[in-house]
Amino acid sequence: MAKSIDHLIKPLSEGSEKMQCIEILSNSAHNLLLVSVYLPSKGSRDHVEEFLECIDQLYELYQKYYGTHDIIIGGDLNEDLNDTATSSKRNRYLRNFISECNLSFNNAGKTFIKASGVECSELDYFLHTLKDPKLYSNKTVLHSVKMNVSDHHPVQMTCVFDFAKVTQKQRKSSNVTPKIKWDKMDMDLYKAMVDTSSKVILEKLANNQIGLEESIQTTCEIMANSAIKSSNIKPSYNAKPKLKVWTPAIQVALKEMRNSYNAWVKSGKHEDLDNVLFLEKRRTKQLFRKSVRVEIAKRREDEKELIMETRTRNMKLFHRLVRNTRFKEHFRTLATYDENINIDNDYHQNVEHEIHIINQLVKGKNIPDASREEISNAIKNINKGKSADYYGITIEHIVNAGEIMVILLQSIINEIFQQGYVPDLLKIGLLTPIFKNKGSKNDAGNYRGITVLPVVSKIIDTVLKNRTQPSVKAVQHKYQRGFTSGSGPMNSALPVEEVYREVHDGETEAQIILLDAKSAFDKVIHTHMMRRVYQAGIEDKHWSLISSLHQNAATPKSVALNLLSKTHKKNNTNECIFNIGNNVMPNVKQALHLGIIRTTSMKENVTLNVEENIKKARRSAYGLFGGGFHGHNGLDPETLVHLFKTYISPVLLYGMELLLPKNSHATSTRKIPEKITETAAFTSYINTRPGGVHTIRNTTRRSAN
Repeated sequence: MAKSIDHLIKPLSEGSEKMQCIEILSNSAHNLLLVSVYLPSKGSRDHVEEFLECIDQLYELYQKYYGTHDIIIGGDLNEDLNDTATSSKRNRYLRNFISECNLSFNNAGKTFIKASGVECSELDYFLHTLKDPKLYSNKTVLHSVKMNVSDHHPVQMTCVFDFAKVTQKQRKSSNVTPKIKWDKMDMDLYKAMVDTSSKVILEKLANNQIGLEESIQTTCEIMANSAIKSSNIKPSYNAKPKLKVWTPAIQVALKEMRNSYNAWVKSGKHEDLDNVLFLEKRRTKQLFRKSVRVEIAKRREDEKELIMETRTRNMKLFHRLVRNTRFKEHFRTLATYDENINIDNDYHQNVEHEIHIINQLVKGKNIPDASREEISNAIKNINKGKSADYYGITIEHIVNAGEIMVILLQSIINEIFQQGYVPDLLKIGLLTPIFKNKGSKNDAGNYRGITVLPVVSKIIDTVLKNRTQPSVKAVQHKYQRGFTSGSGPMNSALPVEEVYREVHDGETEAQIILLDAKSAFDKVIHTHMMRRVYQAGIEDKHWSLISSLHQNAATPKSVALNLLSKTHKKNNTNECIFNIGNNVMPNVKQALHLGIIRTTSMKENVTLNVEENIKKARRSAYGLFGGGFHGHNGLDPETLVHLFKTYISPVLLYGMELLLPKNSHATSTRKIPEKITETAAFTSYINTRPGGVHTIRNTTRRSAN
């Protein structure tokens, strides 16, 4: 039986020494992830921090595998989920994790036995995402296991799992579309194929023998097919390699090991230490394993060296290497979003009427054709190395196609400019919902939609942006900070923080009204925005093109925070009521503004934001390096410092320049970089003097900023 399912079981190098993970492949839509855990006990001085770190590692595993796997987390949690009276920080954090990830568990009796032999608490659980009760049984406690010498009773849970044998041919098959490797492409062949076909389309466009949409479709197909034919793409196989590395030296060592093994088998498999063949078999086996380990270590060092070099010479490649290591995105199907809207109908009808008039006004106002320089600059400004669009095209297809393709795109774009309308086929995007790491996963509002737009549409959008941006900036409000170059969210958060300080220092009361603008552009009524675009001075077919690029509608939400001074807190103060139309805005005790948690007191603001930043920083670190990393099992300290400053420090210190935490909070914050590097502890002083100081293993290094 073990051999028949061996190909389905895959050990995973995830998590720290407190957890072990295996993946089991299934016939069903979801594979199975089994996580065995032993969470820290309360014996050490830092047991709370260690416990929270382990929970964040489990959260990273959940984020990585949820949606593609059924997850079962089992083991000693060292917290009694029956005990609701004792609300320790550890217990609350565990319960929040269970609630946030929507995990299920059951209580089946006490599992921990004191030294006196008395059963005292239930510490061992199975947390799982299984929903169908027909496919699993609840946890049971095994009280009568004679071989058990632990102070815990074993616990048991069974689940139904479907699998089938697969042939070697099926294992090798793959339906994954291969990515074009432009550095290994026959560029001359690709350019020649694209040039030949592009000239034909240009001629048909000039003679009106082909429509606009057909020309766009054909152009995309030409680039996609030419790239595939010009590349040396080999079919990928799913066969599991027996070795991670392979070199001529390993090949020779393997051959010697097999020859000595065969000779030992023919002699009768004698295992006497005086047997020459037996000793030779052991020696060749050791040499083979050594050669493999040496090659793996050599490649690991080469990877470290490459990252170190790119960190100083090629930052784009450095970040790409980091992304290749971790940061896999995980998706799931969205729940149906409530599209009901509640607006001032009279005002909305007036806006719709104005939009109808604006459409008529801009029709007769033609715009200049796109020049070759505009098209070329737009192509240069689009980021390379991105995913292919709906038609299988990336910006590299256009960059490597040559001048004739630019001329063809110029003709297509100018035809679009003359019509004042972007065809629907250029608005087909590949949408990926990304969970925002907050709220329920079943709420569509808690996902951020990342859309890969058609490359031709990106070029049009870039040209329009370059043409209209000066007009928009001229009328933009001076307090507008979002999507504004040279500005940041902290500039908008500063006035809010000043209000808190005035309320705290004086005998006053204040109300803060916060607009919940998450997904604001997707939720706002776009016709209202297009009216504002016209008022900004964009009064020709540029307006028509911008309007045709955007669709969908909804409304945002608002909340009110009641801020009280020290004097007012002692008295009974009635909360003010604010309305939007016929709706009453809820008075809340806590809300999120520009990534900063806002409450009714300044002290609570600092405490909650420090704790939240620490949690986010830990989860960012585990998402980047994987659970259980430290200063010995990953990168060298210098590169680790650089990664910390680039990816984790901004999360850890976000908003702290406004909130000004106390020394006790700063101490908690400093534990994060120390824990990340373990023995290679370092302290990073951000935004200090011209010479940034980093302490690594008792060695002080200075780096000029």
